[in-house]
Amino acid sequence: MMQTRLSSLIEAVINVAIGFVVSLVITALVLPAYGHDVTWSQNLQITGIFSLEDGKYRWSEEYDTDEATAIRAAIKLLKANGYRVTQPKEHA
Repeated sequence: MMQTRLSSLIEAVINVAIGFVVSLVITALVLPAYGHDVTWSQNLQITGIFSLEDGKYRWSEEYDTDEATAIRAAIKLLKANGYRVTQPKEHA
């Protein structure tokens, strides 16, 4: 049985929503465990920031797209609020 485009879209949206909720829960559990008490709003913002590119962002000024600009702004905001942001490890 072949899946329709609409079914594929619904499946993709559900998968993203589930992943986002799982990420929200993990962030809510992990940050306080490391001494960073965050509000629900901050948790939502942090999860959203890290969901933007999911580690695919290349930390270089040559990739100056709207997404890269938004990610740099998010990183600056995190650093300004005391969070340590490090460069992701290269994927093999």
